[in-house]
Amino acid sequence: MSNAGFQAALAELLAAPQARRRLADDPAGLAVRFALADDELAALQALDPQRLEFTAGGSGGPGCGLCAACSR
Repeated sequence: MSNAGFQAALAELLAAPQARRRLADDPAGLAVRFALADDELAALQALDPQRLEFTAGGSGGPGCGLCAACSR
């Protein structure tokens, strides 16, 4: 793994919903954009989409929405 491209791709996946869609819809395009090796792309594709969305804060609002403090 080259690390720099992988880290940049992962950061974008966490920051941008369109990047998460691209990973699902056009993984080859994401690989080209970040100059990912086959094993790097495979590692990103192996991520659980629901966990990635949750980690990215895609719950629709601030907080986790699961605990009492975040549900207020």
